[in-house]
Amino acid sequence: MARTAGCILICVAVILPAPVAAGEPAAPLSQREADAWLRWVIPLPKQASIPARRLVSLEAVKVRLHDGAGDVEQFAARELEALLQPKEAADSQAADADFELLLGVCDEEGRLGDQTVPGAAELAKLPNGEQCYRIAPLGEDRIALVGLDPRGVSYAARTFGQLLEPKIAGGKVELPLARITDWPDLAERGIWWRKSPRADGGVPRGLWWGKSGYDDGTLDWFSSLKLNHQEIRAHLLVEKGEPATATLDAGEVNRCRLRAIKMIPIVSHLEQLGGSGIFAAYPETRGQGKHPDWADVICFSQPETQRIFDEWFVSLSKTVPCDDVMVWLSENAVYCTCDRCKPVEQFQHEMQVVIHAWREAQKVRPSLRLRLLLTQGSNPQNLAIINSAPRDVGITYYDGGRTYTVARRPMIPAAMREAIRGRWFGCCPTLSGTWYAISPFAGAAYMKERMGELHEVGAVNLVGFATPSLRLNEFALSAAAEFAWNSSGRTPREFVLAWATRHRLTDAEKVAQWWEQIEEPQRDLYISNLTSEGFWPQVARFIADRRGGQPGTGFLAGFAKDGRLEADIAGAAHAATIADSIPDKRFLHEARYTLAALEMARASRDLTVLLAGQKTLSPSKRKEAARLFEQIHLALAQVAEELVAYSRCVSLYPNQKHETPADHFPMGWPKLDAIERGAVETARALGVDAPFMSYVPQRIASWQTGTFPASGEKVDHRIDITGQITRPGVYLVSFDYTRGLESLQIERVALTACPPGGGEQEIAVDIHRGRAGATNLQHEYALRLPQYDPQVRYTLLARVGISTSQADAQNRTSQGDIHWRQVKED
Repeated sequence: MARTAGCILICVAVILPAPVAAGEPAAPLSQREADAWLRWVIPLPKQASIPARRLVSLEAVKVRLHDGAGDVEQFAARELEALLQPKEAADSQAADADFELLLGVCDEEGRLGDQTVPGAAELAKLPNGEQCYRIAPLGEDRIALVGLDPRGVSYAARTFGQLLEPKIAGGKVELPLARITDWPDLAERGIWWRKSPRADGGVPRGLWWGKSGYDDGTLDWFSSLKLNHQEIRAHLLVEKGEPATATLDAGEVNRCRLRAIKMIPIVSHLEQLGGSGIFAAYPETRGQGKHPDWADVICFSQPETQRIFDEWFVSLSKTVPCDDVMVWLSENAVYCTCDRCKPVEQFQHEMQVVIHAWREAQKVRPSLRLRLLLTQGSNPQNLAIINSAPRDVGITYYDGGRTYTVARRPMIPAAMREAIRGRWFGCCPTLSGTWYAISPFAGAAYMKERMGELHEVGAVNLVGFATPSLRLNEFALSAAAEFAWNSSGRTPREFVLAWATRHRLTDAEKVAQWWEQIEEPQRDLYISNLTSEGFWPQVARFIADRRGGQPGTGFLAGFAKDGRLEADIAGAAHAATIADSIPDKRFLHEARYTLAALEMARASRDLTVLLAGQKTLSPSKRKEAARLFEQIHLALAQVAEELVAYSRCVSLYPNQKHETPADHFPMGWPKLDAIERGAVETARALGVDAPFMSYVPQRIASWQTGTFPASGEKVDHRIDITGQITRPGVYLVSFDYTRGLESLQIERVALTACPPGGGEQEIAVDIHRGRAGATNLQHEYALRLPQYDPQVRYTLLARVGISTSQADAQNRTSQGDIHWRQVKED
């Protein structure tokens, strides 16, 4: 049905002198000028031309909404209006006649009321029609920004706003008389985001993973790239005698919706739901058998289990304003061993319970759709799951080892490609260099390759993984947004030029030259997992077996041929040289970080080659081994230093508050510490002594579930550290969580001394509240030993207890390590 021709003026009218011609006459643009202007748009529109431009005063531009516009279109119009707000007086005193930007939803014939928008009738023929849009001039004093849906209108406004950004100066704006028709390759483009519940470690009752974690600036950045999808874990609660509930924060959902972002709820991994209170309320739902302490194994044969899932889904259907729900199948193959569960394959059983619950919820909301997330646990059963799931159930492919990788191979297996043909399919790849670690990645070519693959196999959904920080992965996320929208538009190099242009870097070409040198070495680095915890154990195995590292295998997996590692080092060094002349120092720190990590790989390789076949070490080989261990230490120190410096240089938007090391570094730093501690242990086993070894953290104790009272009561924990002290100085104690649902809470740490005759006394103390958990907070304690006496017994005394976020005391699991090291003082 055609809408009326009325319009709503949302800008403030300005009283002007009698109008003259609306600015300067239209001026033609060359193709080169148009291409340069389009560099300001990310992602690149599918079809775009800018044959001419108009220069007018900002005051002359009026943003008008078509009659009946909803809040999504109104939000987009307000953003355009804010961009066009005069910040300085126009150079000319003469007033221009109005130039109108007309926003609205058109019909399938391309009409906006009684106005036909040239080219808009084509939108009805395009895929993902709710997101397609058309920008077209209506004469020389009006431009239409239209879509078939409010989301398309929002995208038209964002594209046009990006074109305007560089053309506003002196109270005037150059308006592109552009003709743009655009639509996305992938219908859903986004991420799932995990954020800790609250800074103080507290949570509401039930299983809860916090809000989206985005401030308005981050959401604006996210939507500016036409990223439109977020998945967030629902708040699940089970209480005895009450209906089970599942909810999302409605305010968060609405903040996203206004920006054309869809937020959908997740029912988290099905072996990790104990925090909901299900076992405390109904103990019979706990699965039988012996399982790891982190696994909340549910008995899916219990009637109460089915009732709870039914109620969760019905609750979501009533309270969450979207028509999709995602369920993550168990991440691991851990299953109830009762007589009723045993005959049924684990993931088929999980799917049966979930589908039953979904069908119950459809009685309340018939439009509710279900998606299932495959996992590394389900991997052997993936094809059976896909083939047995109803055709109207969506399938998303995730696998910690197979989708969280930048390996140079297709991500979607051939058999899965065939099985998903013709059905709703999504994928959860990594959108950073490595998972759960700080890993700068200039991955433009990787993103084009991966997004192109998803488009080729007919994927609908990209739900990428980019923890621990969107800010630190801004380049890679921007590239993912570019190629998820338009996989066949720009080349990777053209994207880099566009990205540098949008960041207002003075020499985009130099940035592109830097990228040409850095991406492939980084990709080799991350394929080899060189900055992950698993790196050093691989090196240690080669050393223990007295085997030399070989290209393309083990910790050198990313370096496929002889000479590849040396070529990567040369490339990273060249990138650092180029970056040295770029004013923005993020490029220099990223190149230096990459170079240091690669040099660590080379020293590790050379160490394995040195020791290959050697049953005993000659003094010369021992000395050379010590030198290589020292190189590994220095490289790791350089990696850490450059990551901190890099972090200080990157932002999603101007004046963004940066995370502190406590916010995100725990997911990167312990991996580096683990590498260094492993290197020290290996060196000591070889009888090699290197200068750095006394300053590397060494594990002095561990805690397990049950070490401390489940009630949360604080206790004094004693550790004999006499053998760890050899000289006076400052020593650092670090409490490092490794797994579990609870954090370790620390109140004070003291060092005591007891001479041979008795009389223990505190000689150093550090008192402050700390936390060692999934995110750490002041979890290190410094103690100064004024003088050392080899006759004295030294003891560490820590007052600690676990948190009590889980209602069921049996779920209050926590484990970790306590490390001790001397601080190197100038």
